[in-house]
Parts: sequence; C-alpha cells; structure tokens
Amino acid sequence: MAMARQPSPPATGGREASGGAWCTVRVRGPEGAVDAALPADATVAEVVDELAARLLPGAPLVRGADGRPWYLHPTGAGPLPPGVSLESAGVRDGDVLHLGPWPMPRPAQPVDDGLVALAAGASRAPRWTVRRVGVLVTTLLVAVSAVGAAVSLAVPGGPLVPLALAALLLGLAALQRRARPTTPLDAAPAADLPTLGAGLASLPAWVAAGVAVGLAVRGGLSPVLTLAGSALAVGAGAAWLVLGERGPWWAAAGTLGVGVSLPSALVAGGVLPAPRAIAVALTLWLVLLVALPWLVTRSRTWIEPRADAEHLVDHAAATRHTLDAAVSAGSAAAAVGLWVLATSSGGGIVLGFCLAVSATAALRARRSLFVGESASVVGAGVVGLGGVGWALVLTGGPGVRGVVAVVAVAAVGALVGLGGALRTAEVTDDGVAAWWRRPRTQRLLGWCETGVAVAVLPLLAGVLGIYAAAADAGARF
Repeated sequence: MAMARQPSPPATGGREASGGAWCTVRVRGPEGAVDAALPADATVAEVVDELAARLLPGAPLVRGADGRPWYLHPTGAGPLPPGVSLESAGVRDGDVLHLGPWPMPRPAQPVDDGLVALAAGASRAPRWTVRRVGVLVTTLLVAVSAVGAAVSLAVPGGPLVPLALAALLLGLAALQRRARPTTPLDAAPAADLPTLGAGLASLPAWVAAGVAVGLAVRGGLSPVLTLAGSALAVGAGAAWLVLGERGPWWAAAGTLGVGVSLPSALVAGGVLPAPRAIAVALTLWLVLLVALPWLVTRSRTWIEPRADAEHLVDHAAATRHTLDAAVSAGSAAAAVGLWVLATSSGGGIVLGFCLAVSATAALRARRSLFVGESASVVGAGVVGLGGVGWALVLTGGPGVRGVVAVVAVAAVGALVGLGGALRTAEVTDDGVAAWWRRPRTQRLLGWCETGVAVAVLPLLAGVLGIYAAAADAGARF
C-alpha cells in the first residue's frame, strides 16, 4: 500500500477508487498529528498498520497490559470497520481521524466558538417529523381518554365523553398508519439552564390546560386540584434538590404541578375569567417559545465557554432533548386548552392563536439551531382548528354538517387513493409513480395523514352523531 504525507496526485473524494483516487486527511495520535494522502481503495486495517508503523513510530498496535486493539475513528464517532475501504467507510478530503485504542481518551480541546459546539451537539438529537408529532399527539390523547371516560361515568353527560371518543378514533388512525409512537422524554443529565428553560416554556401552556380543566369541573374539584398540584410541585422540587439528577424529569413534574394548582386557584377564587386566562396563557407560551432560543444562545455557557469541546457537544445534545420535551409538553397542554376554548367561547381566539402558531413555526424554522422542531407546535395548532370544526359540527345546522361531511369524505378518499398509488406503483424514470415516490411527495402524504388523524376523523364522528349519542347515553346513566 502506498502512502504519502502530501497528496500525490491531488485527492478528490468524489472519484472512484479504481481510478487511483486519494483522500487527504489529518491523523491525530499519541505522538502528534500528521497530514497524509491515503489511497481511497485501501482497507482501514491496512491504513492502521501503515500509520502505526511508519507515520507514528513507537506506537504499537497493542499497548502494555491494556490489550485493546488500535482503531481509526472520526471525531466523536465510533471506529471505522477494519475490513472496508476508506471510500466505503465514508472518509473524505479534509476529515480529521484519530488513531488509538477504542475508547481512546482524548485531551481537552479548546473551544473557539461555543455556538459551533452547540450546533454540533444539536445535530445528534433526532429531528422531529410530522408523523412523529402526529403519533405523539395521538398517544397523549388516547392516554387522556382513559381518565376522561372514567370521570364521565361520575358526571352524567360530562364534556369529556366526546374527547374520549375522539381520542379513541385518533388511536385507531395511528394504528392504521402503522407508526410506532416515540417519546421525547429521553433521560438527560441534569443541567440548570435547560431544565429551567423546559419549565418556563411549558408552564404557560400547562396553565392554559389547567384553566380548561377548571372550566370543565368548576365545582368542588378546584380546591382539590389546587392542593394536589401544589404538593406535586413541592415534592418534585425537593426530589431534584436531594437527588441532583434527572433534572428534566423533575422539572416536568414540577411544571405540571404548578400548571394545575395555579389556574385551579384562579378559577376557584374568581380572580380571572377563564377564557381570558386561557388566551393570556397561550400568548405568553408563544412569546417564551420564540424567545427561548435567543436566551439560551446568549448564556455564559455558550458565549464564554470554559469547558472541553466534547463536553459542550454532549451538553448541547442534552439541551436539545430537554427543550424538545418542553415543546412537546407545551403543545399537548395547549391543545387541551384549545379544544375546551373552541367549544365554550367560540373559535375566534383559536383562529388567532393558529395564525400566531404559523408565524412562530416559520420563525423557529429559520432562527433556531437546536430547539424542538416546529412541527410539534404546528400539531397544537392543527388540534385547535379541529376543535373549531368540532364546535361547528355540534352547533351548526344541516348545511354545516353536510359541508363537513363532504370535506371529510373527499379528504379521506384522496388520502387513500394517493397512499395506495404511492405504495403499489412501480418505480419508473419518467412517470407519475416516480413523482409520487419523491421525498417531497412522501412528506406531503405525511401531512395529509396527520391532518386526517387529528382533525378529519373526529369531525366525521361528529357528523355521524356519535358525540350526541354518547352524551345521551351518559345522561341516561
């Protein structure tokens, strides 16, 4: 195997290995760092042997009693497979590789730009998709439906019966799409700023949800919810102080407790009208959601970084996970508030909120480097629009019901036809099937499926009279 310290000929990662392509990389090892031109068709094992024997003299393949074999691996990634070529392993011009045992402790690297480390860590977290958000909202509503059905048994004709039926319909839609629900509440190390950000971002939305619950139960449950929420918040705060770990989990529990106790106390004491409280809380939630990326990126952690670069990258990944959880919790809480608000006070506030959601989503998609994807915020807005349609179905006349029925049937028919053609057509070079199989078309199909799952099916159930029948059955019970 030939190797040179300088490229000869000039290395271009895009050429085939059979044509003699070379790739110029920097290799860091225990004896320093070198720039080397490596043949792209050479195997990783050959490169490791050559580097250890010629470029890094005195560094054996197995060192001392450690017994660990040495590998070649990119920065922040696992070792390259020994039996594949450099080209197959994805090595390109300009890459920085490390030679040593795996895992190899690396010395601390100074940080030139904290925001670069922030972006690198954020890229490790999985990105949101419309399908994931739709399934997550569905899962949350199905979980709420179990509690709602039990409460509705004690309250004849209670308002939670329609919500329970709608949630069950959404669950069936999710099963038909054969998508596995995922949760963003991944375990993340404790960190003061991300945890505080999670609480601040989701608190107003939980306040809105709590006020919505107060609208539904008004009576003697408000004092009980006030005491229970306060106890949950105090207990979560004490657990966080004592244990010093799992910060995002305790922040979510404490936020939930405050979000239940505060609005329940406001509703029980008559301090603020419930619809106005919901509108104010949702507006505050949007403002915090837009401002949170700006606040985090201007903290001392990223403006004046004092930690190792790799540590900052890990910290950024934890920040992304925690803020994803906050965005999802806030979207779910806002969706609950929107449903109740749309059916109790009309759809004007909900429509205004949905317009604000659209502007927020566009801003976040352009400005934010690491906060949860805007699709989860859009999911809350879609649920709110579904609530407006649901209110029209319940209160409108035969004409409104007919229009909703036609729209629902047309949307479902178009979705089924497009999905069936997309999944059964053969791939061609210049046909409609090829256009259907483009990633952009598949994303459009995902949007349609989410719209059907979140909005169309509950509206169709209302047109068919399922909600009215359930309310009558609850009243007779």
